[in-house]
Amino acid sequence: MKSIWTKVALAGVLCVSLGYAADYSEASNEDLIKLNNGKLNASDAADLKLEVIKRLGKIDNADEKKEFMGKLKEAYEKATNSWKVQKLRSYEKEVHKAFHEKIEALSNEEKAALKLDEKCPYGGADKEASKKK
Repeated sequence: MKSIWTKVALAGVLCVSLGYAADYSEASNEDLIKLNNGKLNASDAADLKLEVIKRLGKIDNADEKKEFMGKLKEAYEKATNSWKVQKLRSYEKEVHKAFHEKIEALSNEEKAALKLDEKCPYGGADKEASKKK
């Protein structure tokens, strides 16, 4: 009897956890920088990328954008500096795939709000196709 309830409880937790994406909308820019450390699973890292894109769209000052992006890049490079190349490439490939899936799931209006369209590699077209246009 106990094992049945344990299995039901674990299945419930799994179903609930699969239904929720990471929400970084309430996090500060500094928190986003700290989270850009290569330790997130691919799906959460993809959500982080989407939030960064949203934040960049809201920043009007070019110097602020550049500083924010520089800090994000620096935090990521510092965190992954000791990784072996194979591990880094594998992680980045997983994140790219998860990010692409999230972008594909967005409506055209959501893509437009993020300024992602068919010319952007993350908007559905591959890099080679966007370079040929």
